[in-house]
Amino acid sequence: MIRSFVCAAAIVLLAAAACPRQAGAQHVRGNVQAGQELVLHHCDMCHVVANSQSLPPMPGYAPTFFEVATRPYVTDRWLYDFLARPHVGIRMPYQELTPAQIRDVSAYIFSLRAKR
Repeated sequence: MIRSFVCAAAIVLLAAAACPRQAGAQHVRGNVQAGQELVLHHCDMCHVVANSQSLPPMPGYAPTFFEVATRPYVTDRWLYDFLARPHVGIRMPYQELTPAQIRDVSAYIFSLRAKR
């Protein structure tokens, strides 16, 4: 009986370890600093991307990156998919980013959640 329980528990633990993380989990493996550098040069005309940006963006044009980071539906998968394809129906120009750049930008955006 105990042996069956131990085997069942081991199977459950192995299955849990093999499954991908939950959709809402944040497991972006990008470089936060590289992401900040990228957004300070490409996104700061329309967004407030950091308190330290040199020029203010167009007022009211786009949400701040802090606002984006704290939206409950913004997960790592959602943000990756959003940044990886053209943005139909919104005023945001499509920036062709490499997968590594998307991970860096995502890591930077999610780092803003910790600054609540």
